Amino acid sequence: MAEITMSDTIEITDPKLQNIATQILNTLKVETEKAFASQADAAYKLPADPNSVEQTMLTYFNKYPADKKVTVAKTALSMVTMPTAKRAALYGNDLGGLDLKKAVTIDSQFKATATFNNLLLPANYLSSINGNILGGNRITGGGVIPPTPQLVRDKLELRIHRVMCNDETDPEWWGDDSIAIAGIATNAASATSNPIGERFVGSFSDGRYRDYTPPMSLHIFNLRDGANTWPKYYSVALLLAEKDSGGFSTIINRLFDQIRARVDTYLRNIRGFWAQVAAVVWNVVKRLLDWIRNLFADDVFDPVIARIGIPSMEATWANGATDGPELQARFVGHGGTYTVTYDWRLFV
Repeated sequence: MAEITMSDTIEITDPKLQNIATQILNTLKVETEKAFASQADAAYKLPADPNSVEQTMLTYFNKYPADKKVTVAKTALSMVTMPTAKRAALYGNDLGGLDLKKAVTIDSQFKATATFNNLLLPANYLSSINGNILGGNRITGGGVIPPTPQLVRDKLELRIHRVMCNDETDPEWWGDDSIAIAGIATNAASATSNPIGERFVGSFSDGRYRDYTPPMSLHIFNLRDGANTWPKYYSVALLLAEKDSGGFSTIINRLFDQIRARVDTYLRNIRGFWAQVAAVVWNVVKRLLDWIRNLFADDVFDPVIARIGIPSMEATWANGATDGPELQARFVGHGGTYTVTYDWRLFV
């Protein structure tokens, strides 16, 4: 029988989509290198378009303190000035050989290459494989569709129960962490994504926590949105940041929209497969943040993607429960660790 399914990891299993995700990631890396290097050498001119990824990553760069900006810009400059052969080994001949000093977007230059055209998929590709591109863990605890009509619960809510500081961010002697939570909600049924504004959680040191009684409502989905086709899939990207992090959640939301547009371009026709598209986007975002953290010693908190599939309007969890099991999202960064306890709830 159909079950409510929940997951907090994303794995792309289709080889062609893996290649596209990796190419989008590599393009983002080059755009980030150029944006950061431009702050050390003005010869690397950025496109004026405020909607370009280069400008988004310049905004990301500007969240760093002054001393950090110097080291990050120097590291990026060392990357963009590597011999062409080395950059080609990293990013391929086409992407690795682009002129980074032109005041035009890397994306527009790359779209003129053979590599880009070779990656474009037929418009019916997702349909031909029935959208089977994803893997990842499956959280147990789902219920089933009752055999007889039940009260229709047409709202789905993600709630926060607790924010726990396992280990305060570094340097701990500087003072307590001021933590905010935000997110991006994705409704696959209506093919929409919406930012969830930052909410100040509190000040934390080792072992401190904040409980929400009643739970804090982070986002509510309307199950009636979109076509009456089931199952329907929803996700919330949970974003944790220090309150003075320079608008980290806003930057991630911009990146989500920019990467989504690129996935759309490669796939050509995403009608009916928004859940898969959103998953590919988040896969790229998380890998980009991992790369930034490793190369530039940037201790960002990776987003945690809470995903859920609802098989019907009448579905519940086990034994007719309308509150799902409490789950935990773990955030590691800035030399610290936080755990956020959340659940899903169905209601009228």
